[in-house]
Formats: sequence, C-alpha cells, structure tokens
Amino acid sequence: MPPAVSPAPFRPLSLALPYLAPHRGRLALLGVALVASTAVAVAAPQLLRRFVDRAAEGAGTGTLLWAAAAFAGLALLAEALLVLGDALAARVAWSATNALRLDLVRHCLRLDLTFTQRHPPGALVDRIDGDVGRLANLFSRMVPLLIANGLLLLGIGVALLATDWRVALGYLPLVGGGVVLLRRLTRGAVPAAAAQRAASAALLGRVAEHVDGLPDLRGAGANDVARRAFWRDAATLLAVARHAITLGVRWPAAAQGLASAGLLLALLAGAALHLGGHLSLGGAYVLIAYAGMLQMPLLHIAHQAHDLQQALGAWQRVGELLAERPSVVDGPGRLPRPAGGALGVALEEVTFRYAPDEKPALDGVTLRLAPGRRLALLGRTGSGKSTLAGLLFRFADPTSGRVLLDGHDLRGLSGDSVRRQVGLVTQEVRIFHATVRENVSLFDTWLSDRQIEAAVREVGLGDWLDALPDGLSTRLGAGGRPVSEGEAQLLSLARVLVTDPALVVLDEPTSRLSPAGRRALHTATERLLAGRTAVLVAHQLDTVRTADEVAVLADGRLVEHGPRAALLEDPDSEFSRRLSAGELGR
Repeated sequence: MPPAVSPAPFRPLSLALPYLAPHRGRLALLGVALVASTAVAVAAPQLLRRFVDRAAEGAGTGTLLWAAAAFAGLALLAEALLVLGDALAARVAWSATNALRLDLVRHCLRLDLTFTQRHPPGALVDRIDGDVGRLANLFSRMVPLLIANGLLLLGIGVALLATDWRVALGYLPLVGGGVVLLRRLTRGAVPAAAAQRAASAALLGRVAEHVDGLPDLRGAGANDVARRAFWRDAATLLAVARHAITLGVRWPAAAQGLASAGLLLALLAGAALHLGGHLSLGGAYVLIAYAGMLQMPLLHIAHQAHDLQQALGAWQRVGELLAERPSVVDGPGRLPRPAGGALGVALEEVTFRYAPDEKPALDGVTLRLAPGRRLALLGRTGSGKSTLAGLLFRFADPTSGRVLLDGHDLRGLSGDSVRRQVGLVTQEVRIFHATVRENVSLFDTWLSDRQIEAAVREVGLGDWLDALPDGLSTRLGAGGRPVSEGEAQLLSLARVLVTDPALVVLDEPTSRLSPAGRRALHTATERLLAGRTAVLVAHQLDTVRTADEVAVLADGRLVEHGPRAALLEDPDSEFSRRLSAGELGR
C-alpha cells in the first residue's frame, strides 16, 4: 500500500521513508561507509603534510617511503569504500523505487475512470516510469553525493580549525554561501522542473494518443491538424524547459565562483602564515589541499544541479499522483454469489452528474430487473445508456439514489467483489501485446489453461485456436499474430465467460462487423448470456429481439420500461415508434 500523502504541503521525507525503512541495515552500512570515506579523505592531506615536512627536514628515505606507503593504503581504502558505498546506494535506491513504481501502478488501477480521462496513457507512463527512474538516480547517486560532500565539508572545517582557527573562520562564509545558494536553487528551480516534466508528459500523451488513433486520423485527412497540435505541445515544452534550464545554470556559475574564491583564499592565507612563521611548508600545503577538496563538493553539486532539479520536480509529481483519491470508495461488504446463478438489479431514483455544475447524465431513474431477465437499453447518443451501464459495474457512484444488486447497495460493497460477479463487454476491445492465455485471463494466474481454453471454444473460436502455432501461448497484438475485429470481439466475450459472472452488461459490439461477423458474435453472445441476468445497450434489432424487457432513455430520464412483447404490441409506445422510425439497425 502506498503511504498516505497530503496534497499540500509536499513533504519529500513523508513519501520516501516508508520505502527506505525496509533497508535499514544497508542504509546503516552505507552511513558507516560514507563516514569512513570522509575520515580517509580528510586524513590523506595530513599524511602528505607529514611527508612534506619530513622531506624539508631532511628525513631518511625509509621514513618517507613509510609515509608514501601509508598514503597509498589510504587511497586504496578510499576507493574500496567508494565502491562499497555506490553498490549499497544503488541496491537500496532501485529496490525502494521499484516498490514505489509497483505502488503507483496499483494506485492508478484503483482510481476511477475520471482520473484516466484527465491523464492520457503516455503521461501516466512518464510519471510511473520516467519520474520514478529519476528518483532512482536521486537516491543512488545524488543523495549519497550530497551526504558525502556534507560530511566532507564538516571534516574539512574541523581539520582547518585544528590547523589554524583564523583560516577556518575565513572559510565559514564560503560554506554558508554554498548552502544558501543550494536552498535558493531548490526553492526556485523545483517548481520549474515539475512544470517541465508535466509539459513533457503532455507531449508524450499526445504522441501516444495520435499513434493509437492513426487510422482514424488518416481516414479523416487530419494529419496536418495532428501535426499542428504536436507542435503546440512541443512549443510549450520548449518554453518551460528553457525557463527551468536558465534557473539551473545559475547554480554552477555561482559554485564555480565560490570554489575559485576559496582556492585564492587558501593560497594567500597559506603563503602569509608560512612566511610569517606560523605554518610549516606542509601546513601551507594542507590549506591548499583542503581548499581543492572544498571545491569538489560545490563542483559536484553544480554538475548534478540539473539532474537534482529534475529529480526533485519528479519527486513532487510522484507525491501529487499518490495524493489522488478515487471518488468511488470501497465498502466493507462483499457481494454474495446468488443461489440461482443470476443477480437481480434495481435502480432507485438514481441521478448522476459528471460534474456538479453539469446537466444530469441520469435524472431520477427507477427500474427493476428480476434475476435471469434480459433488459435492452434504448436511446439516442447522450441519453444516458453507457452511464447507466457504468454504474452497474461501479465505475462511479450515483450522485443521489441507490444502485442495488440482489438488494445490496453497491456503495457498501467492495469493488472487487462486484466485478467478480458483473461482466462487462464494451464496443472497443483492447488486445494486449501478450499471449492468448493472458488476453483471455487478463493476467489472472489463478485461471487454469483448461478454463481458458473452454471459454475460447465456447465463444466459437475453437478452430481459430487450433490453427495457432503455439495455442494459448501464441502472442497477439503488435509484433504478434494479427487479430481481426470479429476475433477481438469474440475474445472479449471469452474474457467475461471465463469469470462466470451472474450479471452481464453488454454494450452491443456489432456496429463495425460484417453480417457474418454479427451472426458469429450473436451465437457467442447467446451462449454467454444463458442463465444470467443481462443489461444490453442495444444498437441492432436482433439484440432487442432477444430481450425480455425494454427500457427507453431520453436526456437522462427513463421514458418507458416494460416487457418487450407488450411494448411491441402497443403502437403508441415509445419503443414501437422508434422501431417504426428505423432507429434500430437490422
């Protein structure tokens, strides 16, 4: 489960700690390695100081060789600690961010359809993969770098204080100036980086949307329109990226200036103290060496400034994504399996609005459907048919009123328990780049091959399955075996059939099929609906003929509901009038 994240203010540690906590042991060892590495780095110039002073005093070769050997040993130890620290940081970072990536996927899957309508797939992929990848880089490289360099600054300060308090006092403004500059960088540049990531995600979303809809765009001759929309998004990205980069380059220039000032101060102070007899030649060298070392933290951070800026912006965007909350909240109850294998359906004064200030998509709808009965929903585009079907699957909750299955209010039930017993077949079928097995089971490993194969054969795809080179293991979709629209529709029926639902909601998928395809689909649909309650969003007369009852919607209101045969015999019924007007296809 992802940690609870408050939408405002954004607190990075509240997001990171739950994912880093399981790695306490490695983090402790990493801390030891960083402290030891700092100690070695600070000690090395002191050995060189001893070497220079002993050489200036005319010490023997043996003494100098021992000093050189000790320095070489420290250098090897420093490298070993560096490798250990890098390995530990990478292990912790990638383990923690992989857990975060998994939680983000789970979190997005729990959000309702209004969220996915606001965020195109390309943008979500960029957040889940791109932003989290930047966080992995942050934790594996930049955070250890910042900690190590912070410890190094502290160690150098202590060493300078031990050498000469006046020099140490002179370095305080340089270190303080670096800290102030870093804070200003993160405050001003992080929002700009977040805006850059958002613009990049919007561009990726646009590309994914256009690639997915390429046949429609070409068919409508809208290539130029799509190209102009792409260039608008690209121009927006260019503008925000330029602003973010402009903010980011200020820090490296300032850091370079501070580092140069520090080195100049060390040269002047070392020369003055040595000439004045306050420091040995080795002591003067140590000041210059520490000044060079003091440059490194500032320059390292400067070189990583853009990546740090991007990572902190990504961190903020991940926090915002985790702060999203679904409008449909799971209830504590579970929908029991009906004894007769079919669910009863009831809507009581159901009103639904997609937004508070919008006209109701459904307005005071009340109807009942007994278990095992079939209801055909009729209505023109925008009448509320798909909205009603979505409420039965609990894609959303009604603004007012109740939706009940076998007398159980859906608000009091968990979404999983509802969807295990309600099957949904839509007009648009998504075939995944996966095996036949995975496309039918939707990656549910609890379903056996025997169950999956039985469902495929039941919907009339037995010969198709036998002709596949690898049977259920044959890959479909992009890069695999092509799937016709009719085959895709039959596979969508198999997906529902294999779960053995007690209620089937079917948005009749026959509008783009040939007559032969419609007949095959009609036969498979009959097998699916046998013994089950069904709500059919009807577009074709053949579908209405199989229904027991008909409900007619207009502008979100239920204008008519009754047995199909009775409404058909009544020439004044809305159903008869629409049938006579040819509003249903043959």
